[in-house]
Amino acid sequence: MKADFLIIPIGMAIQLIFLFKREILTDRKIEKWIWITSVSLFVIGYLLSINFRESIPTIPILMVPIFTYGIFRLQFWIYLKLFNEEPVDTFYSMDFKLIRSGLFNFIFWVVGLLIPVLISFELIK
Repeated sequence: MKADFLIIPIGMAIQLIFLFKREILTDRKIEKWIWITSVSLFVIGYLLSINFRESIPTIPILMVPIFTYGIFRLQFWIYLKLFNEEPVDTFYSMDFKLIRSGLFNFIFWVVGLLIPVLISFELIK
């Protein structure tokens, strides 16, 4: 579809931020705006899916950021409580000492991508 190239990156915004500039997701000053944007996208995605679900099947992706950010914040909080440090980006590192952060990143990519997408598409059935 013509709108897919816009909808998918917008719906995957949290994952893109996590990939390229993860400190934005942990910044307390920006957190409120991420929540406001995520809720707005959820509402827009839900309302658009009522009318345009058949013509634009990717619209539920707009509802993904709120779930993904919630999963990230929960995971981040658990990591802080368990290890008393913030996870670091391990993409370019093969350092075994960073295994905890690597596990955090892997779990976020699996859980933070699959569950929100499945939930979003199930809400609109």
